[in-house]
Amino acid sequence: MFYYPWGQDEDDDSLAWIEKHPDEIRKKIYRLNKGMSVNHWNQGDWFPDDIIYDISPDKGIKMADAVPNYSSLLFVSECLKCLLEKESDANFEFLRIGVRNKKGHTIKEDYFIANLLDSVECVDKGKSDFRMDSIIKSQVDIFKLLVLDESKLEKNIKIFRLKEKMNLIIIREDLAQKIKDEGCTGVAFSNLDEYGIRYRD
Repeated sequence: MFYYPWGQDEDDDSLAWIEKHPDEIRKKIYRLNKGMSVNHWNQGDWFPDDIIYDISPDKGIKMADAVPNYSSLLFVSECLKCLLEKESDANFEFLRIGVRNKKGHTIKEDYFIANLLDSVECVDKGKSDFRMDSIIKSQVDIFKLLVLDESKLEKNIKIFRLKEKMNLIIIREDLAQKIKDEGCTGVAFSNLDEYGIRYRD
């Protein structure tokens, strides 16, 4: 079975991007890359129900099913949300957000941050090439080469956070294919051995 890093379409200039977080949650948004529910922090209201994101004024206007962003978060449409709920067999927390277009109008379509709560420790450290984070000692900063130890992956796991690098989401090929077959836009799945190629000599 093949696995892919969850990537985003950075080549389609027509796509809208989310580049900034609303001020009221900007300093706390890192919590959504921890694989924990918003309620874990004993401040369940830190993520308001009426939060609104603005699309970038410097990018396109077309809303994708997975909105490209710089935060390693999954901003997903109702269609992609339903697919993940039905097909992923994973634990997600879906946080509804509003999205405001370049004209300052909130779009009618529903969007969500898909907060994936499942993580698996499965890096093959002998075959991978990586550098640990200097601040968060348990986390990988960058991979030059990522190899998974598939013996640590149970048969029912189709999508998960990499425990050694929690902001990296890995998806199994069958679920990735379903997303492609449904025509979901904004996603890009590259081969695992290409991940980190920019850091190689």
